[in-house]
Amino acid sequence: MTTSTPIRCELMARHRALDRERFDASNNHAPMVLVAMERLGADDDQLVAYFESLDRRRDVAPRASAVVIEGATWREHLGRWELAPDFMTFFARDVDERGRDVVLREALATLMAGVGAHAFHPLLRLGYALDVDDDDEVAASLGYWAAAFLPGPGVSQAAPRTPAALLEDVLTSAPLAAVEPRGHNIAVRMQLFFEHPAFAARAARVSLDADDPLGDIAPLAAEIFTRHHHFTTLHAVTSCHALRATLTFCDDVPGAVTSYLHALAAAVLTVTNAPPTPACPLPDDDTPWPHIARAALASANEHTVKLVDSCREEWRRSGDDAYRRIALREVRNPAPFT
Repeated sequence: MTTSTPIRCELMARHRALDRERFDASNNHAPMVLVAMERLGADDDQLVAYFESLDRRRDVAPRASAVVIEGATWREHLGRWELAPDFMTFFARDVDERGRDVVLREALATLMAGVGAHAFHPLLRLGYALDVDDDDEVAASLGYWAAAFLPGPGVSQAAPRTPAALLEDVLTSAPLAAVEPRGHNIAVRMQLFFEHPAFAARAARVSLDADDPLGDIAPLAAEIFTRHHHFTTLHAVTSCHALRATLTFCDDVPGAVTSYLHALAAAVLTVTNAPPTPACPLPDDDTPWPHIARAALASANEHTVKLVDSCREEWRRSGDDAYRRIALREVRNPAPFT
């Protein structure tokens, strides 16, 4: 668990207060980046400078009218961005009254079916909230997730597949290969595939190791980003890392991982079906983690900071040097978006 510093906690509290007033999707990275920066060695001045640099005038959801979010009805309003402040207020009250763990288990039983929401960012925010053991941030993450909810295709009648086999089946589908991603919104692009009959037919349940449910998926996510150096596939690595902490509170782990892999497959299709990005192989030098961490902090790139932080945490868990090389590539050549 990450050690918390007073200034980072204060800045995250200020961000939550702003979110509950008027949710600013363009600044959704802030709480995640603050934790990642702290873990990478940022001092208080760097944290404050980052927070004060945020532009809080863009992409602010208008407040809804005459809608009350309650325990019996919150699921009826999933996917309504304008209700983000109301969802956050509801979950904050619910966590305060019933306790974090109870609320998390109940909410995730619903929310994991929409885990691809906002390009996995609500999942990322929740993962970071759990890493720093911040119940207020957990509640805000659940509210964000409910507002951004992106329903997946459900589970098909196909026989269970391994993660690699399911991805291969989806990525080699001729009907899906003909789908052209449109727009610059990753979640909207993913939804094109979720709604395609060929994707739904291939959305099988995932078979996995009960003792290590992400044992096959984490290396697969790293391989995806290694092969497809794209802004969207960067989220494969960061979201898989966030899922580790989240699965602790999922009563149906196979179902949760299945929903995640479906969302991951859709995200990868938005890349493989788009114009190709230039090849960018992983560097093979031995640049150490402290240098990479400093470079990430100096980059002022929110996604680079989160990617390097996630890679270092996954490297600490697995010992796989591929994560260091992925992080090093990112600080030198940030992933493009096409």
